[in-house]
Amino acid sequence: MSPFMAEAQRGMTGTIAGSLIVAGGPEDA
Repeated sequence: MSPFMAEAQRGMTGTIAGSLIVAGGPEDA
């Protein structure tokens, strides 16, 4: 759905980052 979601599937790190992005925003990334 979103570009950051694709990164989440790339590795477990993306899963954590994806949650932060959803909760806050790309600033965390």
